[in-house]
Formats: sequence, structure tokens, C-alpha cells
Amino acid sequence: FTEEENYADAAHLLNLADVDPSEQSTRGAELAKQLAEVLRRGEWLNASNLPGRQDAAIEDPSGQNPLAGEPRRNIELAALQVEGQAYDVRLGRYRVGEEDPVWLIMPESVSSIPALYEEYGPSMLESYIPERFKASFGVLKIWEWLAIPIFLITIGLVGVATYYLVSLVARILPSGLSTIFADQIGVPVAFIVVSLFTQMLLDYVVSFSAVATTT
Repeated sequence: FTEEENYADAAHLLNLADVDPSEQSTRGAELAKQLAEVLRRGEWLNASNLPGRQDAAIEDPSGQNPLAGEPRRNIELAALQVEGQAYDVRLGRYRVGEEDPVWLIMPESVSSIPALYEEYGPSMLESYIPERFKASFGVLKIWEWLAIPIFLITIGLVGVATYYLVSLVARILPSGLSTIFADQIGVPVAFIVVSLFTQMLLDYVVSFSAVATTT
């Protein structure tokens, strides 16, 4: 649903028990859209890691897991951090009457979506990107394929510039221990600056999909 941006239908995968019934249709679609962005950027989900059985029972042919074969009531979909606080996005198994059980995002996870979206949602740069570049191409958006090389070149140039700046300072300093010290710290300082600069860009300027930042 989310790949087709059909968030109204995707909202049916959320347990909206804690949302006012009169707001569930509109609020549900909004929350589904936000969660899709969070999962796309915050943690790359691999469908092969999800349980293969409808009841999510652990399959352990070796028989060493004491919980093997036991149906699970909920499973972790993602574990994310916001300002040092852990948030789990969990699927819960629900059954109404005699109908088959269904898996829904649990209310506790639904309530944390706005906070997660604030942390992992689109960056300010994306509001200026034309819609045609926001379409998916493979595992990434078109704009990401274009931006990643520029991003890497930029941080590379920052690293090189930092190294040469430290080297320049070393040549300016009077001969002695200070010059030797400045010569030796060029590479470490460049790595530190690149790391800080990269984190600043990812925090405040651009936010890539998790598949781009974890592979």
C-alpha cells in the first residue's frame, strides 16, 4: 500500500484504538504515511526477517529453543532511538469473534509515530525537490541516486580541505615539537571533521533511506 502511496488503505494495518473514532479515517492515513517514512529512513526492513508462519511461531528444527512452536502475540518490526529513548514498532496479533486473527501495528507503537516522524521524517531539503524526482527507482528514490554521489564528493572535499589546512598550519608554525605534532594530526583531524560534517548533513540537511545509510 505505501509503495503506491495508498495510505488510506495502509491505515487499516494500524490499531487505532487510541484514536478518536471520528478522526480515524483522516488521522489513520496521516499516521500510515508518517510510519512509512520512518520505516524507510529509520530502519531498513527485510521481509525475509519476518516470521514465515501466520501465527509467528518460532521455527527451530534443532529443538533447542524452548519457545519453538509457540504462537506469538506480538513481534518487533523495528527498534529506533529518539534522543536516547528507545521506541519499538511492534505488530500485535488480534482476533475479533470467530474471524481469522490479523496483525496490526500496536496502539503503543501508533502513539509513538509522531515522535519518530519528527526524528526520521523528511529533511528540509526535500521540500524543494520536484515531485518527479521523488518517485522510486529500485530501492531508492530518484533524487537519492542523484544526491548520494554529490554527498560523497562533498564530504570527501571537506576531508581533503581539512587535511591541507592542518598541513598549512604546520608549515606556518615555528620549527619544533608543534610542527611535528601538526604534521601528525592531519589525517585524524580530517576524519573527525568529516564525521561531524557528515552527521550534521544527515541531521539537518538531507535524510536518505535506511538502505542507503546501512549498506
